[in-house]
Formats: sequence, structure tokens, C-alpha cells
Amino acid sequence: MEGIPIALSDQNTKKPGVIFVLEKASLEVAKVGKSYQILNSDDHANFLRRNNKNPADYRPDIVHQALLSILDSPLTKAGRLRAVYVKTEKGVLFEVKPHVRLPRTYKRFAGIMLQLLQKLSITAVGKREKLLCVIKNPVTQYLPVNSRKIGFSFSSEKLVKMRNYVATVNNEVDLVFVVGAMAHGKIDTDYTDDYIASSTLGTYKINSDASLFAKTDIPAELPEAMGIQIGPSMAKDARLSPMVVECDAQVLVQLQANKAAHALAKHALSLDDVTY
Repeated sequence: MEGIPIALSDQNTKKPGVIFVLEKASLEVAKVGKSYQILNSDDHANFLRRNNKNPADYRPDIVHQALLSILDSPLTKAGRLRAVYVKTEKGVLFEVKPHVRLPRTYKRFAGIMLQLLQKLSITAVGKREKLLCVIKNPVTQYLPVNSRKIGFSFSSEKLVKMRNYVATVNNEVDLVFVVGAMAHGKIDTDYTDDYIASSTLGTYKINSDASLFAKTDIPAELPEAMGIQIGPSMAKDARLSPMVVECDAQVLVQLQANKAAHALAKHALSLDDVTY
């Protein structure tokens, strides 16, 4: 099975960080046939239509890609990602630790989400740390009091360049980006201080907050905007991460026998070594 390794990063809690809140994620569990599954438009279109639901609304792949974009970014590798929170369309709130690398493939990601929503947490054996955990609403209780809460919405008339916008924010406060993770529509929260959209999109036709997030790639733009230097070691880490994530139990055994890869292998946690 695919592993959920812990990423290596130099956490610097003294510097301002970034928190992401992904709202209205499509992660709905249903019993299809004899098993429970995360519903998606590709595999469950007929099932959804039979239950008078629009298959186009069931896009768990969107939150998967958003999480990969955030967790794989230089921002995370620089230790400036403080937290990631996901709230589902049904109102379930869970936290994803910044140092976790999720599976690259959707099917394995869906399997983890199913376990999380059924068991409420995923914990690494021997670490005592919950890598993913369902938590109590509202999300605002977990956000720093002095943080700047920024809604990222395609419907916003405030078009900004990320570098210029971040420069106007107090450099001693954390930034909280609230982004929609649904296929259609926009977020509507009462805890944001501002709503912005990127001015770098040009002629792209955007019809949802998720599309705006994907096209803009905030995690990739933020390091430069925050003055974070991306060194060669960080770039090397980015190239290695997909290989680490794809390791299964058998490959990890081979890596452990390889002295050159031993330092990398000892940090990788296979799902076989994870309790639910």
C-alpha cells in the first residue's frame, strides 16, 4: 500500500506562517453495493442519478489536487505552512498535518479519506501523532487571533498580484487563505477579513473558487511574495517527494537495505504501519 511519509522541513515558528482552509470539499461516504466508498462523478454517476443527485457536484479529486499543491509547495518545505483544515460539504472538519505527504493517486487518497471519515483519525504507530484528524467546528477556534483571514474567490472584484498584496499585510501576522474546494460556486464565510482574486489569470474563464485556486497556484506564489529563499536543497527535496510517497512496504525494505537510501527510508511511514 502507498505510504504517508512525514516530510522533512525546518520549522521556524518565529516567522509568520500560512494556514489554508479548504471549504465545501466533496467527501461524501455512501454504501455502494456491499462496500462504503467516497462518491465521485466518474465511478458513481449511475448511483448518484438513481438517488436524484447531480454527479457533477461530486468531485473529491479537487480537494486531493488542492492538498497536493499545498503540501508539495516550497512554502511547506520552508517550514512556513502552519496548518491545513478541510471542511466537507456536509460540515465535517478535519486537520491535515503540514509534514504529511499524501498519496499521489486519487484511488489511494480516497481510501485514506474513507478511513478518516469512518474512524475519525489516522495515527502513525510509534509517533503518537494524529496525521489526519476530525476536529470540532468551528474552524475559527484554531486560527491565530491576530491572523489575516483572506477569502480567495473567483467572484471577487478585488484583483491583486499576490506579491503586492502580501506586502501590504503586517509581516508579523500569519496569513489564512480560505479557498473553495467544490466544483461549482463560491465560498461564503463570515470569518474572512477580505476577498481577493488573482490578476495574473488573464483571459482564463473561471467558474468556481477551486478553478481559481488551481490556475493561480497560491502555494507556489507565496514563497516569493513572503520573501522566502528557495535553496538547492529545497528543490532537491521537491524532486524526491514523489518517489517517497510511492513507496510500498516491499520497496521500503529494499531501500532500508540500501545504505545510500537509508536516511530517506527511515522517515517513510507505510500505510501498513499506520493505525486507524
